[in-house]
Formats: sequence, structure tokens, C-alpha cells
Amino acid sequence: MISSEVGAVVETIRSSLPLEREWRMMNSMPGPARPPAPPDVPAAYLDFLAVADGFICGPVVLFDSATVPTMQFYADHQEDAPVRLTPETWFCAGTVNDEPWFIDRTDETVWGFPDTGVTWWMSDRFDQLAPSLERFFLGVVCGPAYLTLTAAEEGDQWCELLRRLGRLPGIADL
Repeated sequence: MISSEVGAVVETIRSSLPLEREWRMMNSMPGPARPPAPPDVPAAYLDFLAVADGFICGPVVLFDSATVPTMQFYADHQEDAPVRLTPETWFCAGTVNDEPWFIDRTDETVWGFPDTGVTWWMSDRFDQLAPSLERFFLGVVCGPAYLTLTAAEEGDQWCELLRRLGRLPGIADL
């Protein structure tokens, strides 16, 4: 179950996006969705949909309920890939800088491929990004770890929004 903190942050973001033209153009926090719950979809993802049907937060995307089924090809095993993914274990929930991130179907931890200068499926690094989707959203997407995950630079509109909301120090302040 998603915490009230997530709901409050989502509502604050939704009400803030209209304040700046660039924030509206580059980011999105749709309303909730209640799609049918297929048995192979992680509960954490379905719980999040009750708050927002996906999101676009700068270069971090959570696929909406209509799109996510078509994106599970990311979990297919790639021949000669150093990291072995399978759809039975990994649920592709979104992208960061156009590279997939996953929810482990067994424990619902969030994982991704850090930028190592190679295409994601050729990387030998596959790191846990957060212990849960909720922590990923609050601490990474809407918190200080966003800077590390995305390699955001000054002028990043999502950073500006997070700074305005008091969720992120200025890049120059770090």
C-alpha cells in the first residue's frame, strides 16, 4: 500500500506543474487509474497507479497502465548480455534517460543500469536503485538521488521544480 506521503507529494507536484510553462511541457503527473490487476504485475506498481497513472519527471518515466504491458520486452534476455534478465523475475516499470528500470517481482526492489558509457543491455552493472517503488519515487525521483541517477545539470526543469518544493538543494549548493 502506498503511503499518504506519496499521495501528498503527487498532489503537490500536480498543483505546481501549471506554475511554469517549462514544467508543464517537460513533466507529467496524470490522475489515478484502476486498471484490471493481472496476476503478473507487482502490487507496488498497481498501488502507485491508484495515485498516478504513470509519470514523466524529467528523464524519469513510470509507464502508464496502457503502455506498461507493451514495454515488458525490456526484460527479455539479450544474447551475450552480461546481466541475465527474464520476464519471470523482472517487471519493466519505466525508463531513466531512455534506459529501462525494473521492479524485482520477488521482493519489489527497484533496479536499473547506471550510466557506464555503454548501452544498458551491454552493461555489467545492474544496481539496486531503491528498496521499494515508494522509496524510489520519494528519494530518487523526488529527492536528492535524482541528481546522481540522471546526471542532471543546472537548468534541468525537474530539478527546478523539486528545489521550489524544498525537496532538492540547488545543484550549486551540493
